[in-house]
Amino acid sequence: MAKPKPSKKHRKNRRDTERVVRWLRAGAVVTGIGAAVINGQPVAWATESDAPSTESAETTGQEPTGNDDTDPGDVQIKDSPPTTVSAQTNTSSDPEEEEEEEEPEPDDFEDPGNLDADLEPEPEPDPEPVDDAEPAPQKNQQPAPAPPPAPEPDPDPDPEPTVDPDDDPDVHTDEAAVFAGFSTAAADTDTQDAPPLLRPPTATATVTTITPTQTPEFRPIRQLVLGFLGVFGFSPTPAPGSPTPNPLLAAMWAVYRRVESFFYNDTPTAQGVTISTTELTDDGDVIVTGAIDFDDYDGDVLRYTATDGAHGSVTVNPDGTFTYTLTDPSYAGTDTFTITASDAYTHLHGLFGLFAPDGRHTRTATVTVNLTAAPNDAPVIESVTSDPGTGNSWTVVVETSDPDGDPVTVTVTPADTGKVSVTAVDGETNTYTVTVTDTDWARANPGRQLEVTVTATDGALDAAPVTLTIGTVNNVVAVGAHSNIPALPPGVTYTRVATGGSHTVLLRSDGSVVGVGANDFGQLNIPELPDGVTYVNIGAGYNHTVLLRSDGVVVGTGANGHGQLDLPDPPAGLTYTQIVGGNRHTVALLSDGTVVAVGDDTLGQISIPDLPDGVVYTGVAAGYDHTLLLRSDGSVVGIGDNSEGQSSIPTLPAGVIYTQVSASGYNSVLLRSDGVAVAIGWNEFEQRNLPDLPPGLVYTGVVAGGHHTLLVRSDGVVVGAGGNYNGQATVPAPPPGVAYTQVSAGLAHSVAIAIVNAAPAAGDDTLTTVEDTPLTIDPNTLLANDSDPDGTPLAITAVWGAANGTVSLGADGTVTYTPGAGFVGDDTFHYLASDGSTVGTATVTVTVTEAPNAAPLIDSVTSDPGTGNTWTVTVETSDPDGDPVSVTVTPADTGKVTVTAVDDNTFTVTVTDTDWALANPGRQLVVTVTATDGTLDAAPKTVTVGTVNNVVVAGYDVDIPALPPGVTYVRTAVSGGDSLDRQIVLLRSDGVLIGIGDNTYGQLNFADLPEGVTYTQVAVGADHTVLLRADGTVDVLGNNSHGQLEIPDLPAGVVYTQVSSSNRHTVLLRSDGVAVAVGSNQSGQLDIPDLPPGVTYTQVAAGYSNTFLLRSDGTVVGVGETNYDALDIPDLPPGVTYTQVDVFGFHVVALRSDGTAVAWGDSANDVLDIPDLPPGLAYTQVVAGYGHTILLRSDGVAVGTGLDNVEQATLPTLPSGYSYTHVAAGLYRTLAVAAVTAAQD
Repeated sequence: MAKPKPSKKHRKNRRDTERVVRWLRAGAVVTGIGAAVINGQPVAWATESDAPSTESAETTGQEPTGNDDTDPGDVQIKDSPPTTVSAQTNTSSDPEEEEEEEEPEPDDFEDPGNLDADLEPEPEPDPEPVDDAEPAPQKNQQPAPAPPPAPEPDPDPDPEPTVDPDDDPDVHTDEAAVFAGFSTAAADTDTQDAPPLLRPPTATATVTTITPTQTPEFRPIRQLVLGFLGVFGFSPTPAPGSPTPNPLLAAMWAVYRRVESFFYNDTPTAQGVTISTTELTDDGDVIVTGAIDFDDYDGDVLRYTATDGAHGSVTVNPDGTFTYTLTDPSYAGTDTFTITASDAYTHLHGLFGLFAPDGRHTRTATVTVNLTAAPNDAPVIESVTSDPGTGNSWTVVVETSDPDGDPVTVTVTPADTGKVSVTAVDGETNTYTVTVTDTDWARANPGRQLEVTVTATDGALDAAPVTLTIGTVNNVVAVGAHSNIPALPPGVTYTRVATGGSHTVLLRSDGSVVGVGANDFGQLNIPELPDGVTYVNIGAGYNHTVLLRSDGVVVGTGANGHGQLDLPDPPAGLTYTQIVGGNRHTVALLSDGTVVAVGDDTLGQISIPDLPDGVVYTGVAAGYDHTLLLRSDGSVVGIGDNSEGQSSIPTLPAGVIYTQVSASGYNSVLLRSDGVAVAIGWNEFEQRNLPDLPPGLVYTGVVAGGHHTLLVRSDGVVVGAGGNYNGQATVPAPPPGVAYTQVSAGLAHSVAIAIVNAAPAAGDDTLTTVEDTPLTIDPNTLLANDSDPDGTPLAITAVWGAANGTVSLGADGTVTYTPGAGFVGDDTFHYLASDGSTVGTATVTVTVTEAPNAAPLIDSVTSDPGTGNTWTVTVETSDPDGDPVSVTVTPADTGKVTVTAVDDNTFTVTVTDTDWALANPGRQLVVTVTATDGTLDAAPKTVTVGTVNNVVVAGYDVDIPALPPGVTYVRTAVSGGDSLDRQIVLLRSDGVLIGIGDNTYGQLNFADLPEGVTYTQVAVGADHTVLLRADGTVDVLGNNSHGQLEIPDLPAGVVYTQVSSSNRHTVLLRSDGVAVAVGSNQSGQLDIPDLPPGVTYTQVAAGYSNTFLLRSDGTVVGVGETNYDALDIPDLPPGVTYTQVDVFGFHVVALRSDGTAVAWGDSANDVLDIPDLPPGLAYTQVVAGYGHTILLRSDGVAVGTGLDNVEQATLPTLPSGYSYTHVAAGLYRTLAVAAVTAAQD
C-alpha cells in the first residue's frame, strides 16, 4: 500500500484544533461536546509516515483523490510497497519545516464537503484483535498524550482540489467489489509427486472500485457559521501578513467542525489494491502479500477483518496489509477472499446511518486471486569439458541444470559413428568416456578433430544441443615399450618427437611438451613455462631431456652428472634447429651452421672440428659416446667412441654425398644422395643387416635405435632391422594419403609422427648434353612439371640409376649428370621430389650427342706472392676434346715486369725495374692469359696477380713479402737487438700480420682472428709483440719473463687505443685517457704519474728503461731512467704544445704544434740535430731509432739525422703523388710505408 499523504486541509484543521486546545480548553465545555478537548483526549490525524511502521494497531484512512464526477472504473495496480500509517504518531522529521513548505488553502470555505475530523471522540474498541495483528486499544486504555502544538503556518493560498463524496447521492454500496488477479509461476499440480517449486510466482492485479454514496452535509449551516465569523474579521486561512485570528472566533470555528464530523461522518472506502510480493518460503509455501487501499475521509482509525478463501488462508495486519497463503502450493486456478475495514467509533453516518445494520461503519472488499501454473522450462547444458586420456580416449563431463528441478537425461553422440564410441562412466556426474575404437580409421585420419553432440532432456522438453570438438585423433604411432602416448586436446597435434634410452618426449603444436616412459632421473619433469612462452624444439639423451623455448632460453631435465643439460642459450638472432643427446653429452645445431656440444668429452665426443671455409654443418646425431656431424658439402665427420667402428664413415662413390645421419648406442646409420642406406657399428642384434629394396624404390630416411634400425622407403613404408623383442622394429605402414613426418627410436621403442598428406606428382623430363660434357641441372628445371596436391614446395632429395654415366646431387640441390667417356646415345636416371614427408619418383632421359671439336677452357688463374715483387702464377686449363693446350702469360707493364715459364702451366712474374717499382708503390700488376689447342683458342682472361710492394727499406736489407692483389702495407714495427734488428712485423690493409725474423719465444705466432675483426696497430719489444685489435682488445706474444705480457682487464665500456713496447715493458693507452704499464719496473718506468683534473693521456712511448706520455694539455711527462737527462723535457714557447713523442734508448724526439720538432737526451752521432725546415713546410711525424732520427715532412719527404753508417737514416725521395705515411726505425734499418697521395697523370 502506498504511503498516505495527509491533505493540506488535514494539516490546517489540525492547526485549528491545536489553537483551540491552547486557548479555549475550558471554554469548550459550554457546547457539551468539547469534553475530549478539555480532558486532553487525543485527536486522530492522518499523518505522513517517513517509513513503514509495524507498531500501530490502528490505521487512519486516506483522503480520497480524484474528481467527484469521475467514475474510477478499472484501475491497473502494479506491485507497490505497502505503506503503514500511524493514527497517533507523526513521524515527520521536522513538522515545522514540512508545514512551512505547504501552500495555504483559501478555498476551504467554498467546499463544505472537505471537512476533517477536528475533534475525534474516544473510539470504541473492537471485540477481538484481527488474526495475528496487535490488539486494538481497549476501552479503558489511556491513549498517548496529544502532540505538542506546532507553530502556526501561513494560510495556504492555493489549496489542492478535493472530492466531496456526498455529491453523488445515487451511488452507494455496503461492499466494494475489489478484484485482484495474481499470475504465479507454480509447478504442475495435477500429480501428487510433482517436484517442489523452485521460483516464486509473479503477480498482477486488476481492481474494480465503486465509490459509495456519502452522507450529505448541511452546507447552508456551514456558510452561515463562516458568514457570522467573517463579520468579526475571522478567516480560517488568513492572508500572509494579516493579524493573528481572534482566539475565541477560532475556537468557535473548531467546535463547529467537530460537531459537523460527529453527525455527518463518512463511511470508509476501498480505493484499490496493491500487490507487494509473491514468494516461495523455505517450507515450500506460496505466499502473496498486498494491501487494500482503504480510506476514511474523516481520518478515523480503521480496523480490519478477513475471511479465508477456498484454497488459501488470509491474515490481515493492523496496517491494512494482508498475507494470502495457499493451503496447496501446487494449486492453480481462482480463489476469493474478503477484507473488511471498520471506523466503528462514537459518531453518526448521517441520520439514515442509524438504521443501517452496521451503522455504515464498515466497507468490505472482495479479492479474487488467479493462480496460473508455471510452464515447464527446458533444461540447460551449462558446460561440456573434455580431459584427454591416452591414445585416443577422452573423459567428457557435461554440466546441466533444470529451472524446474526436473531430472535431466544427457546423451553424448559422436559425429564419427561406428568409429568412435561413447561410454557412460557416472550418470550422476554425467561423465563419459569417448574412445576411437576403429584403430585403422584412426591411423588413416591423424589430426582429425573429433566432434560430439551433447543433448539433454527432462522428459518433456529438450535443451539446446551443443556440438563441440573434444579432441584430436592421435597423430603418433608408437610401437615397443612406452607406447602409451597421451591423447590430444582439440586443435592440437604432435609436431616433433625425441626418444631417449627409455623415454619419449613430444612437442605439440600449441608449444607444450609431454613425455612418457622412464622417469628415474626426472627426464620427464618438463618445466612449466612463463606466460606467453612456448617450447619450439626438443632433444633427448639416454637419461636426459633438453628443450628450447620461444624466448631463446634452453632448459634441461634429467641426468646432469657431466653437464649434458648445460646447453647455452643460442646467441641473439640464432636458434637451435636440431638438438640430440647421447648417454652423457648433448649436441645442438645452430641456425648459422655451427654446432654447440656440452657434457662428457672423455672420448672426444664433443670436440667439434673446425670447418673449411664456406662449409657449415647441416645435421647432427649422437650415439652413446660418439657424435656424427653432416656438413654442407655432403661429407660426414665422426668423433668420439669408435670401439665398434661407429665413427668410421665409409668413403662415398664419386658424385654421391651423404644427406642424413642417425646414431644411437654404438650404431650409426647414414643415408646417401643415391637413396642407399649405410649402417656401421655394433651388430649384436643384426641391426646393420639392412633389407634389400624392391625395384624402383630407394630409402628416404634412416633412424638408429639402441638395438634396431628403421628405414623409410620412397613408398612411405618403414622397414626395420635388428632387435624386435618388443615389436620396436615393426612400424605399421601409413595408410594411403598419410605420411610419417618424423621417425625416432629409443633402446626398445619406436615413435613416428603422422600427418594426412598426399604424395607429390613427379613428371618425367628429357634433357640433352654433348659427348664427354657434364650436364649441370638446376633443381627447378626438373621440378617445373612436378606438383604437390597440398601445395607444399618440393625439393630433390635423391638421384640414382644412371647406366652410362654418373649422376650426383649437390648439397644445394643441383643435379649433375656426367656421361661416360665417349658415350653417345640415351641414358636415364631417377630422382625423388619430396614435400618433406612423402616423395614422388620421376625419370630423366638424357640424350648425349657426338661432340665437335671444342676450344680449350681457361678454368682458373691463381697467384702466390713470393718476396719483394715476385709472384708465382698457375694457370689451370681443360679441353673438351682432350687436345693438348698451350698457355701464354703476358704482363701489362711490359719492360718493367717479366714472365718466366716454370712449366707448362706455372709462371714466375717479377718486377725487374726497381726504380719503376720504387716510383709505383701499391700499383696493381695485371697479366693476360691465353690458351690454344692449336686450332681453337680459349677465351683470354685478364687478371691482377699482385701489388707492387709499398714498403721502402733503408739500412740493412730485408726480404719483404710480396703483396696479393688489392692489398698494401699500412704499418710496420721494428725491434732492436744486440747487432741486428731481431724481428720485423708488418700490418697489411686486410688486417693480416706478416712477421720476419727471430721467433724464439713465439713472438711471431699470430693467431687467426674472429670473422670481421682485424689488427689495427702493432708494437715490438726485444722479444715480445703486442697487437691492438679493431675491437679495442690486445693480443700479446713472446717472452713474458718480466710480466710484459700481463695486460690488465678493461673496465666496462673502455677499450685500448694505442700500444707501445720496449725491451722489457709495455705501455698501453685506454679510451678513457688512462695509461697503464706492465713489465719490468727496475727504473720506475711503470710509475705513471697521476693526472690533474680534466686532463688525460693522449699518446704513450716506451723507451729502453723509461716511458714518455703526452697529455691532453699538450705537455710531455717522462718516468724511469734519467741517463743523459732523458727526462728533462724542454720547455715550450707560449701557445705551443707537444703533439707527438717517440723514444729509442735514451734519446727522445717530440713534435710540436707549430710543426717543429725538438730532440733531447743522448746526443751521440748528432742525433739531436734536427734539420731546419724549408719555408712553408712542417714536420708531421717523428721517429726515434737506435742512433738516428727520422722526421716526416708535410710534403711527404722523410729526412734523417744521426747515425747513417748503413744508410739507415737515408730514405729515397718518392715521386710526385706519393708520400710516406708511416715510418718505423730500429737498430740499423728503417722501414717506411709509401702510399698514393694524389692522382697520377
